[in-house]
Amino acid sequence: MAEIDPITRDVFQHQLAGIAEEMSVALRRSAFSSIIWDMYDYACGLFTPEGEMLSQAETIPAQLGIMSTAIRYMFARIPREEWKPGDIIVCNDPYQGC
Repeated sequence: MAEIDPITRDVFQHQLAGIAEEMSVALRRSAFSSIIWDMYDYACGLFTPEGEMLSQAETIPAQLGIMSTAIRYMFARIPREEWKPGDIIVCNDPYQGC
């Protein structure tokens, strides 16, 4: 594996965190539930194709624990070969880990 200098790593890490926070803000602004507005009772994160978390928004972290399982389920249902640039998956299925 190639060496990455600490400054580049930190810049990249903060960019990923910023993306997760932007996802969180967008979800909060479009939500109808006060549970989301007031309690931040949701989770947003960025994951690898294998379901490993890269970054998370500052919300309820307990919900992120099951997200890797949900990601793997969604990838099994929608094969990555069918994805196109810009595609987004949103999951809210309580029977599949969301």
